[in-house]
Amino acid sequence: MRRSSHPRTWGREFAFIPSLESLVDRTVPSATASFSSGVLTITGDDTASTVAVTGLGHGSYSVDLGDGTTPQTFDGVTEIDATLGSGDDNLTIDLGDLAKNSDLTLNVDAGDGANTVDVSADAIGKGATLDATITTGAGDDTITADLGAIAKNTDVTLNVDVGDGTNSIDVSSDSIGQGATGSIQLAAGSGDDTISLDLGAVAKNTDVTASIDAGDGTNTISAAADAIGQGAALTLAITGGVDADAATIDLGSIGKNADVSANVQLGDGDNSFNWSSDVVGKNSSLDLTLDTGSGADDVTIDLGTIAKGVDLNSNVSTGDGDDTVTMTADGIARNVSPQITVDTGAGNDSVDVSSLKDLGVKVQLVDPDAPQPPTSGGGDDDDDDNGHGDCHHGHGHGHEHGHGGH
Repeated sequence: MRRSSHPRTWGREFAFIPSLESLVDRTVPSATASFSSGVLTITGDDTASTVAVTGLGHGSYSVDLGDGTTPQTFDGVTEIDATLGSGDDNLTIDLGDLAKNSDLTLNVDAGDGANTVDVSADAIGKGATLDATITTGAGDDTITADLGAIAKNTDVTLNVDVGDGTNSIDVSSDSIGQGATGSIQLAAGSGDDTISLDLGAVAKNTDVTASIDAGDGTNTISAAADAIGQGAALTLAITGGVDADAATIDLGSIGKNADVSANVQLGDGDNSFNWSSDVVGKNSSLDLTLDTGSGADDVTIDLGTIAKGVDLNSNVSTGDGDDTVTMTADGIARNVSPQITVDTGAGNDSVDVSSLKDLGVKVQLVDPDAPQPPTSGGGDDDDDDNGHGDCHHGHGHGHEHGHGGH
């Protein structure tokens, strides 16, 4: 019987080839979004989250959770609550044009980690209310809030509180409209922090209160405005902790009948402080209190042009250490009688108020190192020896008297 010479192949038709079954993607997103009764809630875990919230107008917001899924849209939002947990989180909230007479509450807790939070608006409409709170834990955080053009009769509250670390806080607006009310509180924990506040053009009859607390560390602090409008009120408080701080205040032109008060406490360390204003308007009030603590401090104050009827008070204390103080003005009206005191504490200090003296401004200099005047006798108050010339150095007389006409 003849056998086939070809090898058998029938078994290959039924051969079993093993393979892996495809599984459904079970990746758990690092952030979720939910909505109920006007409240948009965004929740992250302890991993890094990247979330973008975009205002679409009239209370509608789009949320991109950064996980590749299609962004979700929520309507009728009156409050946004974002809690992101530990991790290096990145949150962007673009409010767009916040409609007039609308109310929005914003609460952000970014937790520990190196977080980035960016809040922005093109405009905040007339009569609108924005109440925003941003907090973070320990870590090197970057917080930016650009509020755009704030319309008249709005009410804006912004509280930013970041924990220990090398933090950056930058808050700005293009303008603040007539009759608006603003409350801004910026705080950072220990660390070398940079905090900047730029109010833009502050319109007449506004009321703005701002405080900056930079905590311990080598901090850089700035507060600025293009102008403070007629009848506006600005209350500014700046606090720095131990270590060398650099603080700058630039208010541009202060309008007539405005009320500006600044209290700056920089703590111990080799601090620097710079104040500048172009004009202090008719019948306005300017009250500046500065305490730089112990250390070799450098203070420069340029008051610009002081109009008639201004109520000007300045109390400068530089504490112990080798301090340098320079105070200048471009001009001063005849019927203004400023109250200016400079207390330099112990140390080899240099004080130059010659510009003010030339304008007829009396400056009281307090220096514990200076020899005390005799208890009896005395000379003519108009004697230039009591005026002590243009500058005051470490161990000179304790008082500077200018004798020009008002």
